[in-house]
Parts: sequence; C-alpha cells; structure tokens
Amino acid sequence: MGFGVIHIVGIVSNLAVVASGVDAATEASSISSRFDWVTPLVSVSVAVVAALAAWFTARVSERRRLYAEAISAALLWVELLYRVRRRGSDNEEVCRSIVDRFHDTQEKITFYEAWVGSENEAMRLSYKNFTDGVKAATGELIREAWDDNPRPLPGEGTEDDLHPERIDQITEVFLNDVRARLSPWRRSPSVKSVKQRPTLEAALLKGDGV
Repeated sequence: MGFGVIHIVGIVSNLAVVASGVDAATEASSISSRFDWVTPLVSVSVAVVAALAAWFTARVSERRRLYAEAISAALLWVELLYRVRRRGSDNEEVCRSIVDRFHDTQEKITFYEAWVGSENEAMRLSYKNFTDGVKAATGELIREAWDDNPRPLPGEGTEDDLHPERIDQITEVFLNDVRARLSPWRRSPSVKSVKQRPTLEAALLKGDGV
C-alpha cells in the first residue's frame, strides 16, 4: 500500500515536471513568434545599407573620373604651348592642325565646365577659375611661341625656354575643392566662398601667390 502511494506520487511529480516543461516551451515559442519579424527586418536593413553604400561608391567613382577628365582637358592648354614651339614649319597645314587642337581643347573645357556646373555651381566657378588661371599662365608664352621661328624636327626644347608658372598651385586649388566635394566628411565649397577668392588670372598677372 505504502509503496503504491509512493509510486503514484512519483508519477504525478514526473507529469508535473513534464507539464512545466511543455508550458515553458510553449511560452518560449510564443515569445519567439512575437519577434519573427526581427530577422527579416534586419536582413532588409542590411541589404538596403549595402545597396546605398554601393550606389554612393559608384557615384563617387563616376564623379572622380569626370573631374579627372575635366582637369586633363584644362591642362591640355599647357601641352599646346609646347606643340606650338615644336612645330616644324609655318606652312598653313601645320599651323591649321595646331589651331584645330586649340579649338578642340576649348570645346572640351566648355563641355566640362557645363557638366561640372550641372553637378554643382560652386564647383563650376572653381573650375572656371582653374581654366582661366591655366590660360593666364600660358597665354603670353603661347603668343611668343607663335612669333618664334619654327624649330627643326624633332623640335626639342632649349635651355632658354620659359615654362608656365604656378600650374601646380593652380591645379591644387581646384583639386582641393574636388576632394572636399567628393568627401562625405568635408564641407563642399560654397558659391560665396569661391566668388570671394581673388581670381587666379588676376593673381598671376599681379605676380601674387596662389
């Protein structure tokens, strides 16, 4: 009799433990179901952040490429100085080909100024200052090169040749604006701040530092 009672009590205790475990599992499952939305939300958030990062990186890369092309177009003006000096003849065909290069280069500069302006007006002003400065630094030297006699081929430079001054400084001013424009951490130049700068052309003509 005593053994039977004890046995029954043991069974009841085991059932209580099992029931308690079932209740705990049920509660845990209920809690888990309440947060089922968290996992897909996190996944979507990660995907959105990754997509935005990829878009931003691609856009910055595209801007960087176009700014590099714009700078190259402006610096072609410097190369044209040496094209004039190295011309092997003053015949019409030779001179016309060089003049055409000047026209093509100006078209590129005009194109990139418009593109930069469509992206940001302050950067357009900065680019115009840059190209004006390059032309100011090379203008007199180009005129003198046209007045000089053609050089025998290959038309190499001489020790007496003068070279445009401050091209590196002029370029660096615009490059600094480009870096600020492309950086998420730096403030882009404003129209007001660019307009308040002395023009690079004026600074060069005065002989002031850039």
